[in-house]
Amino acid sequence: MKLSKNYFFEFSGMPKAGKTTTIEGLRHFYKRMGFKVRNFSGHDRRVEIDKSNPRELNIVLASRAVEYLVTYSVNTQEPTIHFMDRGIFDRSVFINIEQLRGNISDTEADILKNYLLMEKNCELLDGVFVFSVPTETSMKREYDKSLIKVPGRVMNESYLREFQQILADTYEKEKNRFKYIEWVTTENDTPRQTGLNIARKIWQIIGGDIHEIPIF
Repeated sequence: MKLSKNYFFEFSGMPKAGKTTTIEGLRHFYKRMGFKVRNFSGHDRRVEIDKSNPRELNIVLASRAVEYLVTYSVNTQEPTIHFMDRGIFDRSVFINIEQLRGNISDTEADILKNYLLMEKNCELLDGVFVFSVPTETSMKREYDKSLIKVPGRVMNESYLREFQQILADTYEKEKNRFKYIEWVTTENDTPRQTGLNIARKIWQIIGGDIHEIPIF
């Protein structure tokens, strides 16, 4: 099977819900299947802006997400599957949080969200997977891999509960903008189960026959 165009899939949602792990599994699978794949990371750790400046941080990350999506949508040299680890939907969630906290004005927040979620931008995304996991599970997964149990800027129960609520609110408000969007709960699934479910959906979206997907 050959790709007919570039495909873009965004992975959004709660920290420690399995987004990055799932993307790595999907990248490996589709690359082994002979497809060209490319990853985008919208994480703040890749930006040299002090995290105490949420307005500036979100402006830069919003710009980068849109730039990636638009740039590669017109790059037709070789059709590619793009996996976006936090993209335009996810950034709109963070902007909603900072707007609620008073770190971004209502006017600027509306401008940024309108920029991110322009109709043509949303149309470029072939699938959005919004990962959800309870706050307690997110914190447990964080501490299970940590040498110290000290809450962080994002990884603390208060922030995660706020994030979970705004994530759900944003999903309900904006879901009709996208061709395909799915709420993915990972609390009781293994990383492999989550990856298999999403791999099957992506296979269908890119034009594959679900009965011919080579997954066991």
